[in-house]
Amino acid sequence: MIAIPLPVGRGFYTSLPNGHMPKSTKPKNDWSYTIEKSRFGLYTSFLKDGTPMTTGMTEESCRWVTDNIRIPVLRGEFDGYCSCYGAAVVEGKL
Repeated sequence: MIAIPLPVGRGFYTSLPNGHMPKSTKPKNDWSYTIEKSRFGLYTSFLKDGTPMTTGMTEESCRWVTDNIRIPVLRGEFDGYCSCYGAAVVEGKL
């Protein structure tokens, strides 16, 4: 078996410390975040402490999901739905 070193910094494996949950269990009052563009062209939002939250194809979509879904879920305030059951049904002959 060959050991492959993981990237240092904000690599994929090193940026998932607690399954995308904030590092602190104390209630937060400050949910400010930044959005960074990766070398692959994707946009990811990060909390101030470096916890990754949402990844999207565009900066606008990443910001919308972070503001309207991700932060309310972390606060425990989200009461909406984020998917439509059965919306992936393909009609017609394949």
